[in-house]
Amino acid sequence: MDNFLTRMFWNTRSSTSIPIDRPEKEEFKEAPNFILPPPRGQSVVRETRRSFYDSSKGIRFVSQTALSKFIPLLRQLALVDRNVGQVVHDMVLLTNTGYTINFDPGVSAEQRDKMRMEIDNASKTWVEGGYGLASLANKFTSQLLLGGAISGEWVPDKKLEGIDFVIFVNPEDILFGLNKVTGRYEPYQTVYNINSYENPNKEEENIKKLNQATYKYFGFLGDTDVPYGIPIFITALKDLATQEDMLGSINFILKQLGLAGFTELLIEKPSQSRDENDGSYKSRLTKLLTDSKENIIAGMSDGVLVGFKEDHEYKFNSTTKNMAGLPDIFSLNQHLVANGLKYSPQFMGGESGTDTSISIIFTKLLSQLTNIQLAVSTMLEFGIALHLRLKGYKFESLTLKFNPSTVTDDLKIQQAREIKQRVDRLLYDDGIISQDQYADEMGYRKPDMAEARITHDPVVIAEEARKAKEREVSKDQSDRTGRDKKNPQPKRKDGDSKPR
Repeated sequence: MDNFLTRMFWNTRSSTSIPIDRPEKEEFKEAPNFILPPPRGQSVVRETRRSFYDSSKGIRFVSQTALSKFIPLLRQLALVDRNVGQVVHDMVLLTNTGYTINFDPGVSAEQRDKMRMEIDNASKTWVEGGYGLASLANKFTSQLLLGGAISGEWVPDKKLEGIDFVIFVNPEDILFGLNKVTGRYEPYQTVYNINSYENPNKEEENIKKLNQATYKYFGFLGDTDVPYGIPIFITALKDLATQEDMLGSINFILKQLGLAGFTELLIEKPSQSRDENDGSYKSRLTKLLTDSKENIIAGMSDGVLVGFKEDHEYKFNSTTKNMAGLPDIFSLNQHLVANGLKYSPQFMGGESGTDTSISIIFTKLLSQLTNIQLAVSTMLEFGIALHLRLKGYKFESLTLKFNPSTVTDDLKIQQAREIKQRVDRLLYDDGIISQDQYADEMGYRKPDMAEARITHDPVVIAEEARKAKEREVSKDQSDRTGRDKKNPQPKRKDGDSKPR
C-alpha cells in the first residue's frame, strides 16, 4: 500500500510538470480574461450500478441500499429496546424545544399575528391524534432518527384553501427514478395492494409517482449522489444483538441456578429390596428425591435444614463469586451500543464523569442536534408556507427557528451575539462595513434605517458630552439669576446685601 501511494504521489508530481500544448488563438491574446462558457446540461453520468429498469414505465430506478430492510426492525426496537427507546425519547425532546415563526420584514405586525394564529389553529387537525406543529416536529424527528429521512406529503383540501392533513410515508417505501429529460431524481412510492379476488394471500407491488408540489423527502447522511438517507442507529444493531444474547444467557442461569447460587443435597442411595421389582424401586427413588427437594425448599424458607448425619450432605454453590468480570463485559458492550447509537455512554448510565466533562459532552450533543433541527424545520416551513399561500396570504419568505435547548445554551448564544455585535459596531463606526453589511452580519435581511440612530464615534460622543455639560452650566446660571430676582437677599444697615 505504501509503495502504491508513493508511486501515485510521484506520478502526480511528474505529470503536473509536463507542459500542455495549447493552440494559439487570437481571442485568448486579445481577451486574457476570457471565460469558457459552461456546457448545456450535465457532463457526468448519474448512479447506474445499483439501478433497475422498469419496462412498463420506461424509467430507470435507483435501488435502495441493503440497509433499508432494517428500518422496520429499528422501528420495533424503539418500542421494546431500552437503549434505542431512551435515545429516541431524549433526542426528540432535545430537538423539539419550541419554535418561533418569523416572516420577511415586508409583512406588517398585524398580518404576522394573523398568519401565526392561522397556523396555530389549522395545525391541530393536520395529524390524527396530534396536537399541532409540536406533534409534527416530534414525528418528523423520530422518522429521521429511525428511517434516515423525513418523508411526508402535505395534502391540500379539495377546495385548495389550505392543508387538510399530513401523511407520513415510510422512507423504505420510496424509490427514486431518473428523469431522462431533466436529469433529476424523482420520488416514487412502492405500494403493496392485496388482490382479494384472485389470490387473497398475494401482494401485488405497484410503483406510483409522487407529486413534488406536496410531497417532500429529505435524506440524512450519505456521501453519494443517491438521494436515500441512512438510518442513524444502523451501526448499533450488531452490538444490540450481542447484548440480547448476553442477557439471555444470564436469565437462563438465574432461572436454573438462582440469583446467588444453588444448594446441592446428596442423599445416600437406599438399596433395592428382594421382593421389589425395578419399576417400583425406581419410583421409590424418584419419590425420595422429590420429597427431599420439597423439604429442603420448605426448610430454607424457614431458615432451618434438617437431615440425618452421614446420610445427607449439604453444599451451597455460589454463582456470583466466579462472575467478577461480568460487569466489565457488560460495560464494554454498553459503550459499544452507545457509540453505535451516536449517543454518549454517560447519558445511558454506563459511565460516570465530572461535571465539566458531562457539560462538554452535552454541548457537543446540542451542536449535533442542529442538523436534525434544520431538516425538521425545513419540512415544517414547506408545509406552513403552502398552507398560508393557499389561504391567500402574501409574503416573500418565512423561517421556523427552534428555541435553545436549555437556559445555559441560550445564555451562551446571547453572550456570543453580544460580542459579535460589539465587534461589528466597531467595524461600522470605523467605516469598514456598511449599514447593510452590519445588518447582514447580525442575521437581518436589511437595516430598518439607512443610517444609525445613535452614533458611536468617540470624537462625536466627546463633543456631544462637552456641549451637554455647557448647556447644563448655562442652565444652572440662568436658574440662579432667576432665583435672585424673585427672592432678593435682605440688605444690612450698611447697605451691603452680601454676607461677609
